[in-house]
Amino acid sequence: MFSWEDALCPVSPANSSDLDHCSRIVSKLARSRLRRCSSTACSSTVRTSATDPSRRMNWTKPAPLQMCGISTCEDASWAERERRVHNLLSPSFCGETRFNKEKIIQGQGVDVPLSETGFRQAAAAGIFLNNVKFTHAFSSDLMRTKQTMHGILEKSKVCKDMTVKYDSRLRERKYGVVEGKALSEMRAMAKAAREECPVFTPPGGETLDQVKMRGIDFFEFLCQLILKEADQKEQFSQGSPGNCLETSLAEIFPLGKNRSSEVNSDSGVPGLAASVLVVSHGAYMRSLFDYFLTDLKCSLPATLRRSEVMSVTPNTGMSLFIINFEEGREVKPTVQCICMNLQDHLNGLTETR
Repeated sequence: MFSWEDALCPVSPANSSDLDHCSRIVSKLARSRLRRCSSTACSSTVRTSATDPSRRMNWTKPAPLQMCGISTCEDASWAERERRVHNLLSPSFCGETRFNKEKIIQGQGVDVPLSETGFRQAAAAGIFLNNVKFTHAFSSDLMRTKQTMHGILEKSKVCKDMTVKYDSRLRERKYGVVEGKALSEMRAMAKAAREECPVFTPPGGETLDQVKMRGIDFFEFLCQLILKEADQKEQFSQGSPGNCLETSLAEIFPLGKNRSSEVNSDSGVPGLAASVLVVSHGAYMRSLFDYFLTDLKCSLPATLRRSEVMSVTPNTGMSLFIINFEEGREVKPTVQCICMNLQDHLNGLTETR
């Protein structure tokens, strides 16, 4: 399962599963007040300019913007729900393509399908997530991510027919003139420019900052979308505590060693009312994680190093973040990393030659 980016950054080790411990975590989460979620189609994409300060997100005024991941929001008490929103974000990466194996750069201009191994990886991810009731699904509009998303939802017991929102802002980094060429050619160009490969921008390609801005734009959109939908739910139903995500949590998070110790607490676990699945690409998601770490000061589990967060995840690898933000206050969201590069679903999956 080679991604050409494996040659640029070290791959972090797989998270080991601790199912007994996970059961204890889930039982504690189940005792918290989980609100019933509803499956809703996503609103159409509204584009904003992340580079234009006048159009950047104002956290006091919900406005349309956009993002990627498994996301859940809403607090347990009615009074707090009017001012605080809790999200779960679990990004997933696309499956393997033939160009991954052959060390050929894809980016945006080379739109190849999944390999046989890639389809099997997507199916394995779908089986792993088959009891999760997603309320939203976002994907890059490139073929490999579309096929990965289809492979995941096809195995779902509860979301097989849900609407998927495809968005160009979730595309992989654009690599310009080196797309479709061997990784060795990009390395040679970077060396000639006296730059390191991950930082080097080929002619016609995107800079890392440009990719990061796309991620911020999408993230802000998703936060505002969740706020808007939470407000609509409050208008129509005050709701009673539900348990719609108990099974979802048990299925998604056999957390392993790289989980956050804070999840063990009996208190402080918010009710979960939305679950957003996002499928995107390695370089794109790494830029987004950099935003979480650098700009939003994301907290990490004690066992997880920053280098592991910024390393390349395996194909269809999953991560989990808790996103908290308060409506009506000009404060940035807080981000907590729960686990990184979860790949338990790939155990026993052999690569097709």
